[in-house]
Amino acid sequence: MRAMGDALTRQRISVHEVLTSEYCRASDTAVLLGVAPPQNNTLLNEYTLADTSSPARLAAYAVGIQQLLTKPVPAKTNRVLVGHLLPPAIVHPALSILAEGHTAVFKIEPGNRFHYITTLSPSQWQFTGRQIVNDAAIVIQSQAPQVVAPIQAQTSIPLIDVNKELKGAALLQALRKGGFNLYMRHGSATIGQDGNLAQVPMWWENCAIQRNISDTGREQARSVGASIRDLKIPVSQVLTSQFCRNRETGYGLGLGPVEVTEDLNHQIGQRIGFDVNAARFKQLAETPLKGTNRVLVSHTHGSPRAEERIMGGMQEAEIVVFKPDGKGGSEPVARIPVPDWENLLKGDGPAKL
Repeated sequence: MRAMGDALTRQRISVHEVLTSEYCRASDTAVLLGVAPPQNNTLLNEYTLADTSSPARLAAYAVGIQQLLTKPVPAKTNRVLVGHLLPPAIVHPALSILAEGHTAVFKIEPGNRFHYITTLSPSQWQFTGRQIVNDAAIVIQSQAPQVVAPIQAQTSIPLIDVNKELKGAALLQALRKGGFNLYMRHGSATIGQDGNLAQVPMWWENCAIQRNISDTGREQARSVGASIRDLKIPVSQVLTSQFCRNRETGYGLGLGPVEVTEDLNHQIGQRIGFDVNAARFKQLAETPLKGTNRVLVSHTHGSPRAEERIMGGMQEAEIVVFKPDGKGGSEPVARIPVPDWENLLKGDGPAKL
């Protein structure tokens, strides 16, 4: 938890308040974060067996958590809630599968609603965003007006090996030769929110209980697909997760038939007994047909693999280019946010290549 608190400070992520349950393990965790004085809040207390046996008590418990998830915060700041694993089928699936030390990130929406963003593992905090803030020193001021000795910032580990990273003309030439898996996050999705997917059989057939792609997301998919075609980057296969926003992104690319697979699902849609992390990486390590590339449309992820840390901070419709090694491994060699396709198009020509 100290590492998470240090990351919040290093990344200049402002925290307005830290609310914690009254249980010692939760309040101790909040203290270790060290980003704001923790305040006990009974709404975050762990549910009891009596709660689960009483629908009315469980519903009241869920309402309390929802109130905290939707309570507004001042501009340009955030709230940290330190609580417990929730029972299935209430509030949000991400909070019913949350591992110890992991953090589910929600965005507050108007009308007492919230929007699930992603889940971050403890080690991922230092990789949030596209830039790692490496201050030469961090000066900490206590409540007393004194300054303690500067603390050296930790050395950041690059998300892409600088010796293997591809950019500009070199990236375009490599993609035209094939051999890469283009891992893409779905397009902008701001319509609705994900429901209790794990509790609904065949949930992927019901877009009404999912967060869905917006007009902006559709345009992003169309634009990325058009750029891939215009740049003559060969694609032999397009795979998407089962989520509606991913399938629509895949079809919107216009790069050929779309195959839907649970291998690329987000964890909130993971069925019991299925390891989506292992399945996803197997797809990333698969070698495309000779002279072609594969497009994999998925989500941001809190993967334990070092090669997939980059997924935690992907923008919507961004592509991370993975190079499989033919031995069951794969690693990122480039990232292409939507605006960067225009730069590749402008640089395409005999003088550049």
